[in-house]
Amino acid sequence: MLSQLSSKYDDLNGKWTAYRNRVIRYFVLILGGVALLEFSVYYYPTSYALRTVLVVAAAIMAVSGLLLFVRLKDERNHDQRLFMRTYVATSELKEYVMHSTKVKARKQAEKHLRSLSRLIEIQWELQFTLAKEVLGPVETFVTDLRDKILYSVEKGTYDHVNNALSFVEQFALFLLKEHPTINDLPTAGRLVLLERPPPKKPIMGRGMAWIMTRPSLKGIVAYSVAGVIAGVLAFEIARSVGADVNYAWASAVAVFLALFGYGWKKA
Repeated sequence: MLSQLSSKYDDLNGKWTAYRNRVIRYFVLILGGVALLEFSVYYYPTSYALRTVLVVAAAIMAVSGLLLFVRLKDERNHDQRLFMRTYVATSELKEYVMHSTKVKARKQAEKHLRSLSRLIEIQWELQFTLAKEVLGPVETFVTDLRDKILYSVEKGTYDHVNNALSFVEQFALFLLKEHPTINDLPTAGRLVLLERPPPKKPIMGRGMAWIMTRPSLKGIVAYSVAGVIAGVLAFEIARSVGADVNYAWASAVAVFLALFGYGWKKA
């Protein structure tokens, strides 16, 4: 089963690597443009023509990188991204089950499962009564993943971990289905697992939960970068018309906050 999952993981990992490399290149282009713009503003040459050329070149670099970044899309869908996280946890669990002396692999699996459990708990949250009634097995699955599967890996014996591996493998296969149904979700069923005792305090505070559920961080970052560029340009324009330094800085900060606030609101 793991070899079947491995081939799919390698394919998706190739897409993720290509996406990540493009993001890095575009950020380098943006930062290069911002750095050149800063150089032209604060350490500009005496020649006005050369200074103008540098400002224009910097703006083109930064704006081009920003546009490319905004248009960039991850080719993986939501389930495929979850699958990659699940596969990593599965492979670590498999390594421990095959060689029980590899405690480090179990610790790594515990770490990946904890991250996966939190992510699914947020993304699969059922916030209204009808959803809870119709999609009850989803809520059960989320609870079992956190309070039985993860807890068995954290505190259980070798047999508990082996049973947890079976559950996680089934979930990985579920995420690869083109048309999954509720009945395809794995269940703890008759698996011998530990169950987490009721927590005395909430694991995550409201503030952290609010931060983690904010969508479209990518758009906020894009508008923030645009705000930095526009702020530097506003400062330079204000200074070029003879404005006081404090006024120029106030203008730059205002422009940045306006774009940052717009990006946050749009997200």
